[in-house]
Amino acid sequence: VPTNKPARVMPLPLSKFQGEGTDLLGHNAGLLAGDWSMDGTLVLTSSADRSARLWNAGCAHPLMHLSHSLHSPSFDANPNSSSSNGTPAATPSRPPFSPSAASNSPFLHEVTGARFYYQDQFVLLSCGNRLNLYRYKLADGDMNDDIARFKASSKYRLAACHHTSAQTINDFTASNSFLSPIALLAGSNRCIEVVDCSTMQAVGSMPDAHARPVHTIVQSANASLYTSHPREASELFATMACDGALKLWDLRVCRCVRTFGGHQNSQITVGAAFSPCFRFLACGSEDQAAYLYDIRQGTVLSRLGRHGSAVTDVAFNPLHPQLAVASQGGHVHFYSDDGY
Repeated sequence: VPTNKPARVMPLPLSKFQGEGTDLLGHNAGLLAGDWSMDGTLVLTSSADRSARLWNAGCAHPLMHLSHSLHSPSFDANPNSSSSNGTPAATPSRPPFSPSAASNSPFLHEVTGARFYYQDQFVLLSCGNRLNLYRYKLADGDMNDDIARFKASSKYRLAACHHTSAQTINDFTASNSFLSPIALLAGSNRCIEVVDCSTMQAVGSMPDAHARPVHTIVQSANASLYTSHPREASELFATMACDGALKLWDLRVCRCVRTFGGHQNSQITVGAAFSPCFRFLACGSEDQAAYLYDIRQGTVLSRLGRHGSAVTDVAFNPLHPQLAVASQGGHVHFYSDDGY
């Protein structure tokens, strides 16, 4: 996800497709977050333009524009609306929510995070100090056809929301590949909050998680759909802040179990990622390199290159032994040990 307006989807391997791809055009400000659906056909993006958009990965035009807090402007507010596959969406049990209790105003803040949730049946968005859970239904038709796109009407409706005590939710994470009610929120008050999405209530917290507010939070459970690990391994998550620390946490005890140091992070937001094998943890750094840590030993396993500018994000390929490294200069480098 670039910090300028368009996002770009590129098929892998790059050696075969030579950087061909689709530019996702529609946001009016820098992009802040992005997420893939389980089957890899849909992309969800959020932006500083106070909106989120849902795309077909092969189409430059959005399928749905999420810009209002309660429902899409054309939505009929029918509580029995269908999910994206046309059937009534299964949902975690929670108290009924009535969108008629307030006006359907546009988002008042940047949409800092966006994720598919509950095996693509819902969308989670963070905006200001709110975590919003939306049910949605995508319109049928060819979005590459201008007439069909004009007639199409994808819809969404707020199902539930959670207000945090922080002024802003900087980042959040939730599992989509299996049915879990847990979401983890990183707030501007330096607190990590554990939220049960079935009730939208906080069930745990880790105050003073870092010396400065957490800007990145990632779960080990989201590393890959193609690997199988003991359930205990999925209880781990990692956080980063501009205090130069990368911390590993165990959700079962709600405490930090390891701290990694070696990278530099004091000014900008940089990303982190678990490897699909759960043996490694990668992160960006302001010293123009990416760092690969051994989770068990807590040591720096490798320092990957000089990229000409700060490394802002990293991502492991979920199927192949490959690491993508994005830098502030707009370049993405790929590291692999099998020639993929």
